[in-house]
Amino acid sequence: MSNLQDARIIIAGGGIGGAANALALARKGANVTLFERATEFGEVGAGLQVGPHGARILDSWGVLDDVLSRAFLPKNIVFRDAVTAEVLTKIDLGAEFRARYGGPYFVTHRSDLHATLVDAARAAGAELHTGVTVTDVVTDSDRVHVSTDDGRTHEADIALGMDGLKSRLRAKISDDEPVSSGYAAYRGTTPYDEVNLDEDIEDVVGYIGPGCHFIQYPLRGGEMLNQVAVFESPGYKNGVENWGGPEELEQAYAHCHENVRRGIDYLWKDRWWPMYDREPIENWVDGRMILLGDAAHPPLQYLASGAVMAIEDAKCLADYADEDFSAGGGNSAWPQILKEVNTERAPRCNRIITTGRMWGELWHLDGTARIARNELFRTRDTSSYKYTDWLWGYSSDRTTPTTSTRSASSTHGFGSAASRRSCCRTGSSRCGGTTGSTCRRSWSAGRRTPRCSHRVRAHSRSCTACSTPSWTASSRRSRRSTTRSKRSRRDCSTSPRGPRRFSSARTGCGRNWCNCVASCCRCGRWWAPSSVGGPSPNAIGRRFSTACTPISTTT
Repeated sequence: MSNLQDARIIIAGGGIGGAANALALARKGANVTLFERATEFGEVGAGLQVGPHGARILDSWGVLDDVLSRAFLPKNIVFRDAVTAEVLTKIDLGAEFRARYGGPYFVTHRSDLHATLVDAARAAGAELHTGVTVTDVVTDSDRVHVSTDDGRTHEADIALGMDGLKSRLRAKISDDEPVSSGYAAYRGTTPYDEVNLDEDIEDVVGYIGPGCHFIQYPLRGGEMLNQVAVFESPGYKNGVENWGGPEELEQAYAHCHENVRRGIDYLWKDRWWPMYDREPIENWVDGRMILLGDAAHPPLQYLASGAVMAIEDAKCLADYADEDFSAGGGNSAWPQILKEVNTERAPRCNRIITTGRMWGELWHLDGTARIARNELFRTRDTSSYKYTDWLWGYSSDRTTPTTSTRSASSTHGFGSAASRRSCCRTGSSRCGGTTGSTCRRSWSAGRRTPRCSHRVRAHSRSCTACSTPSWTASSRRSRRSTTRSKRSRRDCSTSPRGPRRFSSARTGCGRNWCNCVASCCRCGRWWAPSSVGGPSPNAIGRRFSTACTPISTTT
């Protein structure tokens, strides 16, 4: 019997995220109704990159084969200088990459992925309606009332607000507005054999340059070429209302290499996309409604994870609900489930938003800063994954699977996603252990227990962002903390409640966290990233012993 067979769920929004949530929940047996305001389902006919963190989930839903049949598997991600076309660095997406992350990196037509998810959701039993806009969601005790623009009111156990960047439902939680980046994007997909190229493209190629970048990769098995140009708009700086128009496009790339300028000719000139995101928010829940997808965490495009974040949301919610209902929970469990999903997903998504912004700044450097960036890229260790593990190795699973589960979880020969689950919520797929082995940290399935029961071992002297506020430090430098009061141990929090008072069990500094950083102040404790952005993965275990010093987030 399906665990969620009595659950009634309404989804507002039918994009990739809405369709993914409909599929994930319907597969668990939930009664899902989705309302999409457009008159028919569809996505813009442009390319989309999906990392292994998305591929693993699609595989678990049984749709990866269908998606890959219409996708393209690039050999590398290649960064070139947009002015000289010099190759600066690359990421090999071959067998070692797939084995490490448990899935492939692929590129696909947005409309192809969306159509697969819509068809699969319907086949799983979800009801999908077009031409209907959700106008309001109100929680009433143990249910929600969802109003639509046709004058009707619908009742459900919970509602998912997935109405995109300009979400109407987000206003119930936050009064913020979309934030303009000042950059505009032009896209175009062209039959591959109609494009004038010096050499075949088998990679995701990114030309990065002063105030602009240009992306190329094949689609649909190499039948088409997708190209994207993103540039800083002078019109935006000058206060032009309809900024980013075609008259700005040619000028923005006049300083770039011929390969880039030639590609501009194949872009659609009758439409463009001003690039927006929103400030990260830590609470996505209003009663029995939760925001997910771009309504909760719309990013800029630099980490190519916008669609995948929505897919991750879908897996997290469906899994957590299924587990809680299996444990005897029912309709009354939903508020706690939504809270747990919020707590798990907000730090992850907010980090992608803030890191993506800084990654965009890095791409678009000019002058001596560009020279320094290029040298940094040239000297990068291409065999190292330390800057990508947090992004591509992430899993929202509550527990570490057994060995038998690991070995059985992959059906595509890409390696087991489960075997890459780390003991650290930072997204690192290895915490000092070897690939596929047991990490040297003692891990307990403590995500849902009242107190974190991780034990710190030699390779890390931080709590590494466990999900509970009560932390007993047990590092070799601070065993005394285990005897202190519970209050003195409340020094580990990744909850979405923002900066909180820190009391060190060793020094009793009693200072407040600084809003801008993830460290405690003057406590000498080995500290881990906070829930908002946080320092880079390689900053875990760094000692903050003198002052509350800002740390730049890097990818």
